[in-house]
Amino acid sequence: MSNLSKYILLGLVVVAIGVLLFFNQKNEKKRFDWRETYAEKSKEPFGTAVVRSLLKSFFPNDSLIDLKEPLKKSLPNPDSLNEPANYMFMGDGFYADSADIDKLLLFTHEGNKAFIAANAVPNYLLEQVFKDSCNDDYETYNSFREEYTDSVDLNFNHPQLIENKAFAYEFVIAEKKYNHDWSYIDTLRGECTEGAKNITPLGFFKNNKSKYKEDNVFVNFIKVPYGRGAVFIHTNPIVFTNFHLLDSTKARYVAKSFSHLTAGAIYWDTKSRTSREVVRRMNGSNARLQKDGPLKYILEQPALRWAWFIFLALIGLYLFFGAKRRQRTIPILEEKSNTSLEFIQTIGQMYFRTGEHVRLCEMMMKQFQTFVRERYGLTSREMNNEFVETLSAKAGMPFEHIKKIVNYEHLIARRSLTDDSMVDFHYLLNIFYKSCK
Repeated sequence: MSNLSKYILLGLVVVAIGVLLFFNQKNEKKRFDWRETYAEKSKEPFGTAVVRSLLKSFFPNDSLIDLKEPLKKSLPNPDSLNEPANYMFMGDGFYADSADIDKLLLFTHEGNKAFIAANAVPNYLLEQVFKDSCNDDYETYNSFREEYTDSVDLNFNHPQLIENKAFAYEFVIAEKKYNHDWSYIDTLRGECTEGAKNITPLGFFKNNKSKYKEDNVFVNFIKVPYGRGAVFIHTNPIVFTNFHLLDSTKARYVAKSFSHLTAGAIYWDTKSRTSREVVRRMNGSNARLQKDGPLKYILEQPALRWAWFIFLALIGLYLFFGAKRRQRTIPILEEKSNTSLEFIQTIGQMYFRTGEHVRLCEMMMKQFQTFVRERYGLTSREMNNEFVETLSAKAGMPFEHIKKIVNYEHLIARRSLTDDSMVDFHYLLNIFYKSCK
């Protein structure tokens, strides 16, 4: 065979391989990002690009305005609006401090409407919204509760909105059903909505797989009048995501939910979105705010507020100049050397000599579980095959790789790890941290 023939044959082989790779890639199913981002520009399954388009079609003559700063800065003052408007939030967790919430409620009080779809909201918001509906001796305002199942049926209470056949929803990732935490408002305890005079339940869901058939209705959509406006709270934001709105039936559910809004501008909050875990930690670390206090009264009075600020400024100036006059000469300290590597080597040698590498692996496993819980919202109470499949889908990692990591939990519990096993465990975790989405 001549050299020319060899080159022609080699070229044909290269072209054939390229054609096979092209068609293989073309036929391969598109991989989606199944994280619950609720991003307004995201076309992934759990983004909100479709619902934004629906809002524009529902209110064609009104503007849709993105709020990219905290509410206390970006939400307009009610007296600057020419007509009633709407505030809209969708996300896993609604993160807002007391100043943001006060600005939102002022916006609502003057005749506007707020629509909040979230799995967790600040306790301070619940306190302010429900305070006129609860007894004076009610001490705590808890977060939403959850029903753990893979499918629920949603419907409305209003006779003009309710449908004979409920809206069936399933939690699906990559064409497989998984259990999901469906949040709801507890009507017996929690948010003290039982018998509340101002709270109107607008919608609910049922868990048909629950063994308690007699008590199987969970309120997930309410209206609370606030001033001349109203606050709407929906505890299942996932029903407004792109994945569910591909079904025309689910689009009808969203349209009926938005029928409570008023014609006018829509202020879409892009800044306050976070995870429900962050909101729960915030709620757990903050005690309930007192309704009235001496400092609150001082700050509400212009004269007292200026007197308070001047007083603080004078104290600061006194401390600054007084400390400067009496301060001793500060000796020059030698620059500290970086001993981090030496410290790590010392700790590693200590574990190796004492044979406590199992303890080190326990710490690595706890760090892995914390990372998975905070990034993907997955609890690790039972690290079974369902947990591995869910984490594999959300992290974009091979099933077998995560399975190997999970298997080390049993080895650590039996304390049957060798030095080589510890090295392999560290290698698997390092690959996961570098490659996960």
